[in-house]
Amino acid sequence: MMLLLYLLARNSNQFVRRGLSSAALASECPKLAGRPNLPGSTISPFPQFLNNVRENFPFLVSATDVPQVNEASSPRDCANAVKEQFHKNITQFGAILYRDFPIDGADGFAEFYNGLGEFESMGYVGGAAVRKQVGKVYTASDEPPEFCIELHNEMAYLPYWPTLILFYCHVPPGQGCGGESGISDVREQLKRLDPDVVEKFEKLGVQYYYHWRNKNPDYKSWQDVFWTEDREDVDKYMAKNGFVHTWNDDGSISYYINRPAVINHPKTGEKIWFNHIHKKHASSWLMHPYWQQFNLDGKLYPTHTLYGDGTEIEDEVIQHIRNVAWEVAVGFQMQRRDVLILENHIVQHSRLSFTGERKLLAALLK
Repeated sequence: MMLLLYLLARNSNQFVRRGLSSAALASECPKLAGRPNLPGSTISPFPQFLNNVRENFPFLVSATDVPQVNEASSPRDCANAVKEQFHKNITQFGAILYRDFPIDGADGFAEFYNGLGEFESMGYVGGAAVRKQVGKVYTASDEPPEFCIELHNEMAYLPYWPTLILFYCHVPPGQGCGGESGISDVREQLKRLDPDVVEKFEKLGVQYYYHWRNKNPDYKSWQDVFWTEDREDVDKYMAKNGFVHTWNDDGSISYYINRPAVINHPKTGEKIWFNHIHKKHASSWLMHPYWQQFNLDGKLYPTHTLYGDGTEIEDEVIQHIRNVAWEVAVGFQMQRRDVLILENHIVQHSRLSFTGERKLLAALLK
């Protein structure tokens, strides 16, 4: 397995912005290599910059191109106007960005996505991200702004996950202040990953290991993860979803589950790379503003990943997966009232660090 040759042979800027006539998504490519608080960025080789958007990724739909929509339109009207094309295009392109539509606030966001049909909202019990509920939706992430959130498929570490994840830009980042939304097509990743790496994960799967503290005031606790104070609720959740868990003497909980790293797309049947192997790995926490102060065993961080047989994943394999994910990723700053819809099986999402304000809301649909 010649991982070093794979990494050196990559051209991290192969994908360039070339097909969108609008300059709406154009931006300076932000630095990746050496970026503070971005896991893996200090290990060479690493992609130097985040690629700019490429043709139809994301697929851009402007309100000015939809004759049925004007500023007086309701979010439901907007949904009705784009619904047919949305269902036609989402699996093909994986990411659709709606710009300049009259969609305001959490309620307008919910009215818009509920109007798309076929899908229903799902909750976030068992989810590992730091977020809170805002009406019918959630904050996209409440991680510190200086932390870079790695590329990932939403909730791919659980036995259930959303078909779609949607983001609504309530407060955009300032120009030049970072906070780019990164997206990466897992179909492109699978083409570039070392076949030996993929084969081993197909054979063994991936083990997701969790350790959540009891009422942790500084970070997420098990009470936050499971939205309950009752241990019996957690025990029932574990039994229902196939986790192996242990309550520790200090009130914390440790548990694990084995999941496939590669699945078949539920509609197209194509093989897709669908997991949190690098994002849930303990090495990610070493770059986190809060957790980097600790020097812990991997299984004492909130999350860790191993091969399905319980053995450690080699550092070079984790780095290879990170590199490939960022090599094919593109990024842009969202604008106020933007709605970005991702087909979660196909497209991973991320957030770069930022300064100043930035507030995105999120919804999970199945």
